[in-house]
Amino acid sequence: MSFSTDVSLNVISPEQGLREESLLLEKVANNELTSGYKIWRCHSSIVVPRSLSQKEGFDHAADALSRLGWPVVVRQTGGDLVPQSPGSLNVTLVFKRQKDKGSIADTYLALCLPIINALAQMGINARCEAIPGSFCDGDYNLVVGGKKLAGTAQRWRRVKSTDNKNEFAVLVHAVILCSGDLQERWRVTNAFYTHCGIDKRIEFSKHTSVSQLKTSVAISDEERLQELTKKISHELNITIM
Repeated sequence: MSFSTDVSLNVISPEQGLREESLLLEKVANNELTSGYKIWRCHSSIVVPRSLSQKEGFDHAADALSRLGWPVVVRQTGGDLVPQSPGSLNVTLVFKRQKDKGSIADTYLALCLPIINALAQMGINARCEAIPGSFCDGDYNLVVGGKKLAGTAQRWRRVKSTDNKNEFAVLVHAVILCSGDLQERWRVTNAFYTHCGIDKRIEFSKHTSVSQLKTSVAISDEERLQELTKKISHELNITIM
């Protein structure tokens, strides 16, 4: 069994992070690896699924957000718009799955449960739940106290060079709100929707962050981020080994 781990809190470009995610998926799909994960964070940006880039007002929205210091980047996974910043932690898990032996729910839980376990060790009790009005809403948001802490998405690719047509490489991604000005993120998210001509708005009150949940702990946001990263990495090591 061969697997890959890549854990770094250096702030990189969103394009680099997405490119390295895709490379990990490609290696698993090509049978170069059986599984792997990447934990990373990036500069402030608006990351959107390809479907949004086809909207008539996309170019206008991208220009407007870039002038505000939030460049727009297109990703391959589905879902909806996600504002990124150094205060967000990205966790990507890639593994093989038999399509006829698993479900979308199972593949989401393969990533959500290790993160839930890591958060629990920090005294944060999260669960999977939809939160209407939150960014990139879905049944596998990670939610604490009725507020969204993390969003998830996934992507499937058929494994090559095998007689088993039901074997796929699955990439599951989560972005965890850890620190920083959440209200600014929702303002720029709503600005994108407005400039793109999309009748949708994110509700500020539907979200929380790790730093908001752990305000009584006398450590910095950066130290808290390092602690969470270490715990998630440990849980993912158990999952893929």
